[in-house]
Amino acid sequence: MGLEIASRVRKGSFTTHPVCEVAYACMLFNLGMIREMSGDQTKARELFTQSLDQSRLWVFLRALKMQRKLFMN
Repeated sequence: MGLEIASRVRKGSFTTHPVCEVAYACMLFNLGMIREMSGDQTKARELFTQSLDQSRLWVFLRALKMQRKLFMN
């Protein structure tokens, strides 16, 4: 239930906050670990993949922001 609430609020937000994006990726990973420990390998893999995608997206967006700053100077 917590994942659904966090995902809904995140999608409904008009702005992104760096700390929240990193925390969301960490939450996905941690939930994947819990699922893995409970024996639900399928859901664990899904959550790990979502966490990885979220992390990659965050790194990509951060890199774009840094490049924009370099070109503006």
